[in-house]
Amino acid sequence: MCSHYYTTNSLVIAYAEAIWPIGDQIDWIVTDDASEIIVLPPITRRRYGRRKEKRIPSCGEEKSTRKCSKCGSNGH
Repeated sequence: MCSHYYTTNSLVIAYAEAIWPIGDQIDWIVTDDASEIIVLPPITRRRYGRRKEKRIPSCGEEKSTRKCSKCGSNGH
């Protein structure tokens, strides 16, 4: 069973009313309390090891060999 938040009935209730778009930022009414708050980015830690620069190949997919731009041979 899944949570009741993921049921079809909850989805229908959530979108039963009209959802109005937010207007331009110029038209926003900002209170003094909200304008003084500084929101910082979340604190994250650097991951250990070397970064993954290439995608993970699919199951059964072979690596392709690269061709050298100087000498034209494959594999180095």
